Amino acid sequence: MRFVVITALALSAAGCSFTRQVHGVVEGTGETFLGTVTGSTDETGSIDLRSSRTVCRGSFVYTTFRQGSGTAVCDDGRKGKFSFESPGWRGGTGTGVFGNRRVTFTFD
Repeated sequence: MRFVVITALALSAAGCSFTRQVHGVVEGTGETFLGTVTGSTDETGSIDLRSSRTVCRGSFVYTTFRQGSGTAVCDDGRKGKFSFESPGWRGGTGTGVFGNRRVTFTFD
């Protein structure tokens, strides 16, 4: 019983969120992004990306149990929408368009 109480307190203090590394590529330019994606149990999350050219930040929502979509804005003026699929807690893949270029990414 003591273990259950301690576990419940730890989970509530942690907020039940997860953070994963994200890697992205802007097709046709060679520009790559690295960053993090953080999701929470309320089916929302944030994404933070950096390349040698800019910093991008955005948010997303899960639209189904394993799929989601969001938007991001970059410091250099690019902005766009993205969508992703996640087969589970271990990561997933996604695509989007920033400015007029397609972006593909993975998170794990």
